[in-house]
Amino acid sequence: EYYLYFEHTLYPCCYALQAIGWLLLLLNRPTFFHALALAWTGGVLVYCYTPGLAVALLLVFTLFLAGWPVRVPRWPLQAHPSAARAALVLAIFLLATLSLSLLAGRGDRFALLRSGTPAELCQAALIGLRIALTGQPAVYTAHLLPLVWLYLLSALFFLWGRFQAVLAVWILAIIVLSQLLQGYAVYPSPVSFSRTLVSVPVLVTAWFLIASGSSPRKKWQERFRLPRRWDHALLVALVIVNLAVGTLHLTRPLVQGDAAKYDAQGLLQPMHLLVREINRQAAAAGLQAEDTFTLIIYTDSVWLKNPVDYTRYFYPRARTIVLGSGQTLPDHLDAQHPWLIYILDDAAADPSLFRMAAAETAAIELDRAHSLMAARILINPQN
Repeated sequence: EYYLYFEHTLYPCCYALQAIGWLLLLLNRPTFFHALALAWTGGVLVYCYTPGLAVALLLVFTLFLAGWPVRVPRWPLQAHPSAARAALVLAIFLLATLSLSLLAGRGDRFALLRSGTPAELCQAALIGLRIALTGQPAVYTAHLLPLVWLYLLSALFFLWGRFQAVLAVWILAIIVLSQLLQGYAVYPSPVSFSRTLVSVPVLVTAWFLIASGSSPRKKWQERFRLPRRWDHALLVALVIVNLAVGTLHLTRPLVQGDAAKYDAQGLLQPMHLLVREINRQAAAAGLQAEDTFTLIIYTDSVWLKNPVDYTRYFYPRARTIVLGSGQTLPDHLDAQHPWLIYILDDAAADPSLFRMAAAETAAIELDRAHSLMAARILINPQN
């Protein structure tokens, strides 16, 4: 069930893994095929979900770092000359691709904040850091969090070099932005935290660079270097622990956040029933899929805040407006075309709506025991 809401992270996560692999191959053995594969993978990261955009920005930065003609002392990415030239060309190409996607207008709401209040944004950021620190309630691999925070703190203090410090800042930014940015929909914090999965490939690669000696070490750190046989034993132990914990999660599945709707559909999945009700009433009013009309929904339920995204599949030319209790209608509404209005579960709607037309009561049946009560208003200037 979890893939249903992890998909927006797993998709860019897969391409992040590919991009890291092609980047390492390009820097180690530059070929046209490696450059072409990295260009294609980076282009997909630009145009997939917002978490992929974060990976694309890190990839552009890394390519510029590897290919910039003026070498920065003590950076680990001192590429072969031909690889450096290819990296610089790829960085410019991906940066241009990203810029064109912004000019053309992106549809992923990558800059939409969860709230407009600074205090609420600070609270959301602290919630994200708390989830990352304590592993509650959303992290399935909480037993690895001490290693994650040990790495982040040591990297922020430049114990592994400047490049590792940049990676640590990027990972922390992902944790915070997972709560600050709304994305497509308004989700509870544990569900929004799932977007941080996109940082896992980068985190694992950072550990690999440290373990392989690719990151600069200070002299005192060499004293604590484990013998190679201990490295192998530690790796085997981690694999065994991860398999055991994964098996435990399979035997005791945890249902939380957005996934709960698939186990309690009568109570927590009213959205699809609301859309079905809208389709039925629109058809009764003679509205077709390509018609222009305004759909206004008043609701205070977090589960019903996302019809803007859903209705565009059925009515691409309709304007959908979702408001909470006490919010007034926006200005410049189209009075030449029909309005279909739903006021759900006694939400406090703009009083002017009731002066335009009479409201009828509608009960959207969720199951035999539960119904979603609504006041429905249809305003059609053509009648």
